[in-house]
Amino acid sequence: MHHKCSELGNCEYTMFYTGAAPSSGSLSMESFIFGTSDDGLVTVPDVVFGCSHQSHEHPDLVMGVVGLSAKMPSFATQFGGKFSYCVGNIKDHAYEYNQLSFGDAAIFNGDVTPLVVDPSNGFYFLDLEGISLGGTMVNLPTGTFRKRDSWHGGVMIDSGSEDTYLPVEVYYILAEDVRKTVSQLRSQFRGRYGIRRLCFEGNMSTDTEGFPILRFHFPGGAELAMEAESLFIQTETALFCMTLATKSEPLFQHFILGINAQQYNNIGIDPSAKKLYIQRIECDLLLH
Repeated sequence: MHHKCSELGNCEYTMFYTGAAPSSGSLSMESFIFGTSDDGLVTVPDVVFGCSHQSHEHPDLVMGVVGLSAKMPSFATQFGGKFSYCVGNIKDHAYEYNQLSFGDAAIFNGDVTPLVVDPSNGFYFLDLEGISLGGTMVNLPTGTFRKRDSWHGGVMIDSGSEDTYLPVEVYYILAEDVRKTVSQLRSQFRGRYGIRRLCFEGNMSTDTEGFPILRFHFPGGAELAMEAESLFIQTETALFCMTLATKSEPLFQHFILGINAQQYNNIGIDPSAKKLYIQRIECDLLLH
């Protein structure tokens, strides 16, 4: 985040997000009131937040962005650092069981895998052992997922990015395996705003019936599984595309696990313990 303050103490900010539009406006401080897991209320004083004057989000769909990085002044760091979130079907805007919990209310269940926090930007990175499609490991080059520095390589898990972005070389290898699985359909790579993804002519609901599960495998036995409804989206009447994408630049090397790959899971992040928890679950079950 970039910010500057006047002699009167009025501060302006500009925030850039990975996979989302930037935001700029006034820095503010206020008390926030949250509901607790036992149906009570808790007041948190002196919370720093941004009052946006300019962003490119759609006000009828997005009313703001909650910062969850490990770097101040994100909401996560102001509320103790650890948190969890559970997300159901993101295409269902009426789904009311999505939840975000901070501090001692965070839910840490399921499989555990090591978490790496980049000190320069506060982003969360995971070790990735491989990707499989229908139980068969995708043949990827050695060192594909190695983190080289703060802005290159590694696998970042991001709740603010809807889609999952893969390095160029990885994407085309995986896309070829996907294309072979639905070889009866005509396919093409479509590009928009510098983002490229594999698309198929047809109807997603009927043409992907029985499509094998795509899995991301992490140390400790943890995994994220993507069924067809998470892996594809109907973009036009007779065209559906993968929610996995890459950038047009031939040297694009970022690997970002977006929220599409995290659907139907409770994700628990504990930066101080350097652990990330993955629990496959319907979010409404966490309320009982």
